[in-house]
Amino acid sequence: MGQVKVSPIVQEYILESLENISVISSSISSLEKDPSDKDIVNALYRAVHTIKGGAGFLKFHNMEKLSHNFENVLELVRNGEINLNQSLADLFWSCHDSLNANVQFLESNGKEMDEVDEGLVTKLLGVIEVAKTSDALTLDSFLDENNEGTKKAKLQSVPEKKEELREQPDESKKKQDDLDSMVQKLKAAKKQKPQDAKKEEKPKQELLSDQKATSSPSPKPNGKESSLADSVVRVNVNLLDKIMNVVGELVLTRNQILQFAGSSESPELIKLSNQLNGITTELQEDVMTTRMQPIGSVLSRFERIVRDMARELGKSIELKIEGKATELDKTLLEAIKDPLTHMIRNSVDHGIENPEIRTANGKKETGTLHINAYHEGGQVTIEINDDGGGIAKDRVKSKAIEKGLITQEKADRMSENELLQLIFLPGFSTAAQVTNISGRGVGMDVVRTNIEKIGGKIEVSSEVGKGTSFKLKIPLTLAIIPALIINTAEQSFAIPQVNLLELVRLSKESQEIEWIDSSEFFRLRGDLIPLFRLSDVLNLKTKETKDSDSENIVVLHSDGKTYGLAVDEILDTVEIVVKPLSSHMKNIPLYAGATIMGDGRVSLILDVNGIASQQNLNTTNSKETEEEIENSRNKDAQEMLLFKLESHEKELFAFPLILVNRLEEFSSEDVEFTGTQALIHYRGKPMPLLFVDSELGFAESIEGPESLPKDLHVIVLELRGETCGFVVKEIIDVNTSLEAVNDTVKDRNGIVGTMHMLDQTVSVVDVFSIMENSRLRKSTSTKTSVEEKQTTNEKTKVLVVEDSPMFRSMAVKIVKEAGYEVAEARDGVEALKYLNANDDIDVVLSDIEMPE
Repeated sequence: MGQVKVSPIVQEYILESLENISVISSSISSLEKDPSDKDIVNALYRAVHTIKGGAGFLKFHNMEKLSHNFENVLELVRNGEINLNQSLADLFWSCHDSLNANVQFLESNGKEMDEVDEGLVTKLLGVIEVAKTSDALTLDSFLDENNEGTKKAKLQSVPEKKEELREQPDESKKKQDDLDSMVQKLKAAKKQKPQDAKKEEKPKQELLSDQKATSSPSPKPNGKESSLADSVVRVNVNLLDKIMNVVGELVLTRNQILQFAGSSESPELIKLSNQLNGITTELQEDVMTTRMQPIGSVLSRFERIVRDMARELGKSIELKIEGKATELDKTLLEAIKDPLTHMIRNSVDHGIENPEIRTANGKKETGTLHINAYHEGGQVTIEINDDGGGIAKDRVKSKAIEKGLITQEKADRMSENELLQLIFLPGFSTAAQVTNISGRGVGMDVVRTNIEKIGGKIEVSSEVGKGTSFKLKIPLTLAIIPALIINTAEQSFAIPQVNLLELVRLSKESQEIEWIDSSEFFRLRGDLIPLFRLSDVLNLKTKETKDSDSENIVVLHSDGKTYGLAVDEILDTVEIVVKPLSSHMKNIPLYAGATIMGDGRVSLILDVNGIASQQNLNTTNSKETEEEIENSRNKDAQEMLLFKLESHEKELFAFPLILVNRLEEFSSEDVEFTGTQALIHYRGKPMPLLFVDSELGFAESIEGPESLPKDLHVIVLELRGETCGFVVKEIIDVNTSLEAVNDTVKDRNGIVGTMHMLDQTVSVVDVFSIMENSRLRKSTSTKTSVEEKQTTNEKTKVLVVEDSPMFRSMAVKIVKEAGYEVAEARDGVEALKYLNANDDIDVVLSDIEMPE
């Protein structure tokens, strides 16, 4: 049944009242924390007064009656005649609920409820009567005795109350009239507001006008308040959605025109297309901004939820909310309400312990629940932290095995982080018994599913005894998103950039691609990453074409896991408009939607999480052999850039890849000489060239252009703030090895050690030694610089801790050159022994990933 159509003025009143009810809710929550805050009391009073004024004008008598008496009690609080306590706060919450129910009923039915909650009105009148005739103690007793009146107002409870009141209608009416009379006399006697005594003599409309004039703050002389109100226009969400769809179509047309203009030779068309691009982008940003709403509208509702649950469970919980002004697309805001609610309830129920348990564990009796929302990397991040008991991984593990969600063998191989992820499995729960709050095994799996549906992800971390932290990462909007366009089997697909980590190109013969237990992997900087081929995942038939000499891999992340997707071609990054899939394709987990490309063709948007789920990513990751895992954990991966020299064509040499900035190729015609030093103009500056053959003593020095080869293969390194080009004969490849550099084999100067790669021995060149011995570095200036640093730092001694001999050697040379005294250690154990035996170390410079 749809909503009843109401007049524009009633619709305006409903919108205004909903805003004021939100103010009432947040004000009561704030007052419970600080009852002495007069500004909050005034804000609460104004909100109730506004609701009452509108109800009187529109002749909603029941809402007017309730809000009028609510306002009278607030008047007593404002004047300091009564103090806010827990029982009075409960009464205010009941009034809030009743007003909210009335407004919701008005919105759905076009009229107010037939009956007002007489029990609630009587309770408000009783507070006024007791407050003016008795002391605070009597008022507290009255509130406690009438605690039944603080229950939430519900429509179905009205008839019962109505029947009770019908038994003595005259007495009830007389009591109410007497109470109203006494309240007015009390106000007159105290002379708080003399104008109030005249209100009874005025007509109803005049009375409302007077009340508005006396209780509302007077307009400021500069008129800022009225101008601000006049500048605000409420727009229907459906209209905003329609405008967003039109802008989406405009973006698609813009993309097509830009693609057409790119292949055109008409300067006028190119100019106009660029102007269209700028205008469309600005319009798109403005429309998206109008859809943005502060996330505080969702977070504020948790104050009431936490308060009520804490009282029900007998817990003391302080809720802290930060980042209420952080904005998010309205559609996404609606989508995260339920997941957030479930997570907050879980934190209150499972996370934070009872006061007696907290006290026994040396914690404060009051637990803390902290919600923080902020922008980070083009997304909105929402953190939910509690200082409760944390998640016991062993208990999670045993429960998952008990419920048959995982096997014992698989559980034994899981890391602590993987065990925490088990809480997201369907049917998982550690609750001892089923309650109306938790324990049914439905929840966290739905939370993750709903978050991933909108392109977000959820992370969890926990420490037993200290608390649990959930981190939600939500895209700002779903309508228009940046995406990477790739091609496979002559079909284009879009991958949302939010899931993209990096792009990798490997040669097809590269040893980084490995097979382990019938599954394909590739090694990325020492880590073994599962590799899937998109053509196989989507079951696409690829045509026989000429073999490419390289492999294009898109590295993606999904639910804390990383995997690679091998594709035929990587095209471009563009903004795409997300179109929903038809009903025939909605059940296919591999696709998240569709978009129209610049050439007019439709491309499907890949669902990164769906692909990972279909390929059993968790299972695939567990197929790593124990040896591979051990090697990955205990050894640093050494990435080397391999090259050849003219004088030793059959040998391979290497630079540590971490030192390499770029690979370049120059013509000998571009080389200049200053004396015997070769230079090349590179990025606006002269860059010296060092010929590795000559620097290692394998060949004669290059002293003029006549001895230069036609083409120069240059490895650009930036060392100590200086850019240098190292000239080699041929650059071979980048290769990774888990074995350390063998520094015992040094058969010539300038070689730091050897490694075994590509089935042969590779000599690792000591670039720092070459820099020291080159004619480029003037010995006098070096000496002066070092001497100055030694003078200022003569008492500073640095302990360099590094298990890799090569990296340790490089670090020691750098620190020594800076003028410091250096000691060395091979690992953490050796470093600790050195520190225990010596007290002359001022600074420790250490690797953080070592066997010891």
